[in-house]
Amino acid sequence: MSKRYNPYIKQAIELSEESKKSVTVSRELIESTTDDRLLGMYVRGLLITKLKQCDEYIEHMKSFKEYSD
Repeated sequence: MSKRYNPYIKQAIELSEESKKSVTVSRELIESTTDDRLLGMYVRGLLITKLKQCDEYIEHMKSFKEYSD
């Protein structure tokens, strides 16, 4: 039996995996936060949230019948 997959699903998963490698911090957040320790906590929070969202999206995409590893 050959594995079927939708190339769009595979590409969406690959893009989401790549997206997990970086986080964007707004200039306003950097300028408005004078405490570097607090800024680091904000950035870590942004990263944790992004990783969670990406992982949820990847699992959602893998749930489609057209996808198989």
